[in-house]
Amino acid sequence: MHLFVIARGIKGELERWQNDLLAKYFPYKAKTASGGVVNTHIQLSVRPIQLFDIVYPKEVHKEVLRMVHPYEKNKLAGWLRRLMKLDPVKFKVDKFPPGHPMAIHAPYVGVIAIGTKDDRDEKVRVEML
Repeated sequence: MHLFVIARGIKGELERWQNDLLAKYFPYKAKTASGGVVNTHIQLSVRPIQLFDIVYPKEVHKEVLRMVHPYEKNKLAGWLRRLMKLDPVKFKVDKFPPGHPMAIHAPYVGVIAIGTKDDRDEKVRVEML
């Protein structure tokens, strides 16, 4: 079962709330390899879903995509992209190989690309980094 919630608050308090949730165990009937059932306990799993705004110079767009390495398609991402008035992500790139200085180790992190927008403020003609 999955319960999706939006939580907000002071960062330290949110971390404590998450840690307190992770400290909870519940009874669980697990199937064994032989087909039997064993009574055990399972830890409550808390998986944050966060929205990030990653800001960088336009000239390094491809490198940032290789570093972040997002998935391409997702219905929710398309809906959010339209809601936030963003452009679709146009590059399909491979991630950096392990050991590369720009490679990021994140084997259990799923990243969905929502979209991009040009950061240039035409009134002052500068990027708003």
